[in-house]
Amino acid sequence: MRWSVRVTVPPTRYGWEDDHVSFVLVTETGDPDSYREAIEADDYDKWITAIEQEMESLNRNQTWTLVDLPKVSKAIGWRWVFRKKDNKQYKARLVAKKYTQKEGINYNKIFSPVVNHTSIRMLLVIVLQFNLELKWTSK
Repeated sequence: MRWSVRVTVPPTRYGWEDDHVSFVLVTETGDPDSYREAIEADDYDKWITAIEQEMESLNRNQTWTLVDLPKVSKAIGWRWVFRKKDNKQYKARLVAKKYTQKEGINYNKIFSPVVNHTSIRMLLVIVLQFNLELKWTSK
């Protein structure tokens, strides 16, 4: 008995060529990578407005209190992150470099990531299917 040998050929619609070399198209988002790039861009006025909106939001939500830095402490690094949304909305976010923070020293609260509703439903289905007990704890 002979086994047939199957030859697989990847579809060309995904960029495969005869020699099985794949090509990747790398595109640039056009979003500034730094504050300097944002203020030097052609649409700098929209980025400045986005920065002002972010600062207003941070102040309104009392995100921080400005204090003198104690001599024994080290300041946390930060940077601006700029994104142009699909609806042509300009967003600027001031983000801390989290890896330099220490709980209880630089911050006191920990925020949990957002859970997708589908994930919660799936968890509940598994609990019901296998007659498990679900215990919710929060710290």
